Amino acid sequence: MRKIKKLFFNIMAFALVIFITEQVISFDVFAATSKSVVAAGSQKSASQIKTNKLPEEIGECKTVSPGIIYNKDKKLYYGPNGKGMAGMGFNYDAGQNIFYSSIDPWQRAFGYNLVYDFVAPLTSMYFKTRSIYFNYAGLNWMVKLWKGQYGITSGAEVGIYTRKSTAGYQYQCASKENFLVMDLEVLRYGHPYFKREAQSHWWQTGFMLTGVATLNSLELKTTITMKNKSMRDALVKSLKTQDNLDDVKYKVKGLNVSLDWK
Repeated sequence: MRKIKKLFFNIMAFALVIFITEQVISFDVFAATSKSVVAAGSQKSASQIKTNKLPEEIGECKTVSPGIIYNKDKKLYYGPNGKGMAGMGFNYDAGQNIFYSSIDPWQRAFGYNLVYDFVAPLTSMYFKTRSIYFNYAGLNWMVKLWKGQYGITSGAEVGIYTRKSTAGYQYQCASKENFLVMDLEVLRYGHPYFKREAQSHWWQTGFMLTGVATLNSLELKTTITMKNKSMRDALVKSLKTQDNLDDVKYKVKGLNVSLDWK
């Protein structure tokens, strides 16, 4: 019972941050991106497409309350259909005390826009970010990195986004066929903070509840598996030539590109 009460408190605290963020972003951004949002919302969600079991679904699982399932083997609380606990878009790793993004959260419909980062401080989110741009298979791709303080949590994100045109500022979250296998490891002051196992995803994240971090205390590491050599070479070319990436180190092994951002 004590564990359930603690989980409930953690969910409510994190949900409050998400709710405030949603309200501020929706007020400032919806007018500017309404056409893109409507178009994205009209498409089939990833949960409507049959998939194999997600990592949190593998093991002994049981429903603990409506919209929340517990994986005893992995100590994970998650929601059904890839929507996150209670449909809020995030699951909870009790073993590491981190929230992480589900495979098909409601945030997926809004893609990415530069305005999101601009208004983030209004929701007590202070982070650093890096964007890696490259072209592949007729699409403009962006690998987006974030790390810092997110309200009452601290952590990092790796997002995969695409768009068909260079015009405008709106990106769409990578479609299921463009998911990439990637993991996430975060260090704080050079010491292990948390890890997310490799998974085919578009948004690998981790947010340590009640964690405190300065903008320079976190180190983000991720290994992303490209679809083929052409895609790998396009990403590596951008890492070599693009400005503002001097602090993002990389290594290449086969189709894997490992990034280390201190």
